[in-house]
Amino acid sequence: VLFFAGLGYAFYKGVPILIKQLTELSEGIPFLAASYESMLDQLHHHTDGWPDGMHDRIDRFVNQTEEFVASWVERTIRSIRFVFDYMLVAAIIPFLVFYMVKDIDTMKKAVWYLTPSSWRARGSEFIRDVDDSLGDYIRGQLFVCLVIGLGASLSFWFFDLPYPLILGLVIGATNVIPYFGPVIGAIPAVMVAAALSTRLVFVVIITILVLQFIEGNILGPLVVGKSLHMHPVVIMLGLLAGGELAGIIGMILAVPVMAVIKVMFVHFLAARKA
Repeated sequence: VLFFAGLGYAFYKGVPILIKQLTELSEGIPFLAASYESMLDQLHHHTDGWPDGMHDRIDRFVNQTEEFVASWVERTIRSIRFVFDYMLVAAIIPFLVFYMVKDIDTMKKAVWYLTPSSWRARGSEFIRDVDDSLGDYIRGQLFVCLVIGLGASLSFWFFDLPYPLILGLVIGATNVIPYFGPVIGAIPAVMVAAALSTRLVFVVIITILVLQFIEGNILGPLVVGKSLHMHPVVIMLGLLAGGELAGIIGMILAVPVMAVIKVMFVHFLAARKA
């Protein structure tokens, strides 16, 4: 009761604020674009007296940066559109889970009798290992993302950064991606802050650094822990592969998929030894 009451109250209060900030953001995009154009014009003006070769390199760097940002924004929008396209399917999941939990004993018996007898013990052990590997990680990661997103929103609101709820949601959502998530989530906040003042840029950077310090030294070890037992290099390679295959969605799903693959590999080696 407390959980659903709190969740309902959060939606009741948060959704109107989110809609208002989204409206303000859509109206403020021309202002942000004009601010960046003014910054680029000033950069071009201050570098007019530089040697032609260096000036051309600066112009190429600016153009490449714009192309990179535009490409990243386009891929992010495609990923978000992909999520919204499957919102109806996502809405069915809670009802599906409810009936699965309600009839879990019957489903276990059905799966047990459908599975060949020689696979039953090994299959049960495999499912338990997958549950142990993923369960604590997913629950802990979602809690950490909630805390990080809430902390970022409160910090941005305190220092009068526009659209604090939207930027906090982006930081919290992308924080589910290990290592790369904080950098990806900080980009929109830094871009908005840079269009307004240098002070806000420092506020955003300090906020991100403090939150990542809290996550890395307190929340991560305490809540998520060592549930995956994977080397950071392996995780980074998996994130890069997921990003190439499916963008942001691929990076979010990369670690859980790798965890399942690792359990499968361990069980395969154990079966060969047996």
